[in-house]
Amino acid sequence: MPSNSPQKRLFVGSLPYSFTDSQFLSLFTPFGNIVSSKIIYDKWGKSRGLGYVEFEDLESAIRAQRELHGYALQTRTIIVDFAKPDPLDTQEGRLNREMARERHFQKSQRQENRVLRSQEQSESRPLSHKKNTSRLVKNQESQSRPEDREPSSFLPPATGKGFEHPRYKSKYAGKKGHVRESVFKQRYFGSKQGKKFAKKTKKKKS
Repeated sequence: MPSNSPQKRLFVGSLPYSFTDSQFLSLFTPFGNIVSSKIIYDKWGKSRGLGYVEFEDLESAIRAQRELHGYALQTRTIIVDFAKPDPLDTQEGRLNREMARERHFQKSQRQENRVLRSQEQSESRPLSHKKNTSRLVKNQESQSRPEDREPSSFLPPATGKGFEHPRYKSKYAGKKGHVRESVFKQRYFGSKQGKKFAKKTKKKKS
């Protein structure tokens, strides 16, 4: 027995997955004039084994449902039932759709207004604020430059240039093929810190 009230539109389930649209249409053509018919496919283009068919008159739909429900088709037994009415065909469905459109429109309007307000606020800021911002950025850039950084507190003030200062004790300083100054600094002071750390760990072990 059909679970829904008689409708011109039929739901067809348990279709063979290899069934095509033309085969589906030819299955219901003998029962009357068909308005539309389609098989439902997934996003990969494979049949989901179900479809819908709509007849021009109600009598044809009732006859097709009575004759084809439980019909053996290839290796499957199809299910034919009266489909539920399309929500857009009812007054409640149309009202719900209009309300959803209105909510979507209001949401998009709020987003546009928010963007416009942020743009107006950025344009209405005083020039002094922009100057202070640019000055702050310049100060940060100057502090990040190696030549503008203050020397570390544990190093004596450098009076010489490059490797001429006594803290850079290297017999190869200034000679051709010598490592550049920055690399030498890293190796020299890194070794000093490594010696201090080794002494501390040695004391702890003893």
